[in-house]
Amino acid sequence: MQIYKYMDIGSAKPTKEEMQGIKHYMLDFVEPCMRYSVAEYQKEATSCIRKILDKGKVPIIVGGTRLIH
Repeated sequence: MQIYKYMDIGSAKPTKEEMQGIKHYMLDFVEPCMRYSVAEYQKEATSCIRKILDKGKVPIIVGGTRLIH
């Protein structure tokens, strides 16, 4: 549910204060009325991981959905 915009209650999304200025990926980027598949999720997650690695950083993959395997 964390990928969907406007669904903050019951989704355990971190607040801006909890993020402490650290970039979080794949939060609030899909409109609730849109269909979103596992394949799309995996493609987006892979893209985010590559972006982080390209910056010389180590991605930390936590929480959210279990759709990335």
